[in-house]
Amino acid sequence: MFQHKLDTEKSTLENKLSFLARQVAKLHVHISCLGCDQIRTDSLMLLCGHNICDRCLQRYSKTDHPRSSVRCEVCSIETKVQHLAISLPNRAICEDMTEIKERVDHLLNYDIIGDTIVSEVFKKHDFGNINSNAI
Repeated sequence: MFQHKLDTEKSTLENKLSFLARQVAKLHVHISCLGCDQIRTDSLMLLCGHNICDRCLQRYSKTDHPRSSVRCEVCSIETKVQHLAISLPNRAICEDMTEIKERVDHLLNYDIIGDTIVSEVFKKHDFGNINSNAI
């Protein structure tokens, strides 16, 4: 019975983590750089709301000309380089998303029957903090 309960908890946890990973991937599309697909806190926001990091901007556009512009690869809206700006809300979202993504990636790569997760399962069922090596 205990093993069945543990298997059920493991399956539920895996499902929740998979769902969370899919949600993070959906958000990643909206806040990542169009050029390198990375979440960068120094990304510049185009007029359309999409982002490009400074490195990709330098790579794909001639920024030294006062009338130079960047065309969004997603929606084809053109933004003059002089109108690009770092969005403070976007920076905060990128920082939060980076932290969430790192935690989700860690949990997805973590041995689900590892000490920490098993301990949490035990605490939830009032079994105390039992080390998985004792099982």
